[in-house]
Amino acid sequence: MIDTYYFDSYALIEIIKNNPRFKKYSECEIKLNSLNLYELYKKLLEDNTPKIKAENYLLLLTNKLEEINYEDIINSVELKLTNPKLSIPDCFGYVMAKRLKIKFLTGDKEFRNMDNVEFVTK
Repeated sequence: MIDTYYFDSYALIEIIKNNPRFKKYSECEIKLNSLNLYELYKKLLEDNTPKIKAENYLLLLTNKLEEINYEDIINSVELKLTNPKLSIPDCFGYVMAKRLKIKFLTGDKEFRNMDNVEFVTK
């Protein structure tokens, strides 16, 4: 059985960079939302990834998208208000992972001690 995780853009970037600490997650089932793809694409372009390569990553991940629903909006805003350092895409990802009953995969230090997080250090 393949494990399923909600991947934030941090985890996706580390897998793309072939970070050995994230290697075991490269075979897992990926869930994410369109805001995560926005962050991923932006980061890839900022890191001077060729545009065609960055777009190919987006195309590969579009079938992994989960829809944002009403409760996700409410819960993400509440999370953001209590944790202002979290990005908006990360707030959505975290609450969506909880709704989907899967772990939120990240290496973002802001999530280090939060529940329902699979935290991986660089």
